[in-house]
Parts: sequence; structure tokens; C-alpha cells
Amino acid sequence: MSTAIRIDCPVWCCDSARHSVDDVMTSTDGRIIIGHSGPQFGPWSAGSDTDISTGKTVELSVAFDEVVLKERGYFISEPDVLRRIASEALAAAEWLEANR
Repeated sequence: MSTAIRIDCPVWCCDSARHSVDDVMTSTDGRIIIGHSGPQFGPWSAGSDTDISTGKTVELSVAFDEVVLKERGYFISEPDVLRRIASEALAAAEWLEANR
């Protein structure tokens, strides 16, 4: 059973009040971090890692999730799908820029 822990999440965090000790990880450089899931922009997922000892954001990023693309039945051979993905990528880029 997971134990709930208090983490000051970014206002956009979709995991707020649901973090547990299972969410805590050690980064490649040895810091103790916790990941935050942010908004979804079509197949683009936003998120960040926070250093627990300092409370500072380690990395804020947007990642492409091919599974979401396939689940929605998007076929990249269709021009309108490329336009939609481009529009969602632009929204993700604007979110990333606004939250840095």
C-alpha cells in the first residue's frame, strides 16, 4: 500500500494530492525527485520533475506519445491529421514557454 506524501506541485500538475512514495525516484545525478504530469495536447504530454530537497523544477518538458496517436486512430498519411498534430504541438510549445 502506498503512503501519501505532501509535495508542493505546480499549479498545472494533474497528480496533485495523489502523489505517493512510489512516485519518488533518484535521478541519474543522484537527486531525489518526483515527477509531475501536466496537461495533454493531443499526442503531446507535458510534465516536470521536482528536486524534493530544494523544491525546484529539475526539468520541464513536453513529450510525444505515439500510443495516444494510435489510440485516436490518427494516420500521419492524412494532411488534416498533420495539421491537427502541428496545432497541438504549437499549443504545447506555448504552454512550455509560459511555464518556464
